[in-house]
Amino acid sequence: MLELKPQPLATVSPPVPKTLQEGFFVRFTDQWPLTLPHVKGKTFQVEKTNQVPYDLSYIIPANDYRDVDLSNAAGGENIYPENTKTLYQILLGFKPGNYLVHFYIPAGEYANRLEQAGMV
Repeated sequence: MLELKPQPLATVSPPVPKTLQEGFFVRFTDQWPLTLPHVKGKTFQVEKTNQVPYDLSYIIPANDYRDVDLSNAAGGENIYPENTKTLYQILLGFKPGNYLVHFYIPAGEYANRLEQAGMV
């Protein structure tokens, strides 16, 4: 099968890195919940970055699953920021294979289901 991909309508040069860099701005819309007043409707500038590699490796048998809790809860990986002025950007990578992955942030809530419309 031959798949034709359309040409991009615009390009950015130099390319914008996929990770936050010093000097980048991060804006949180007014649609963020009232439980997050320290970010709701505000814009922040990244002052410094600090990459912290945190590798987890699992061999999962066929037709099995693995829950990985990154939170600070008992039994979790304890990597959530506790300082409200710390922004975490998490990058996940998988080795080649077939996966079905669901992300829950917080636990029990799909990450791809925004809490409220317009939160992005």
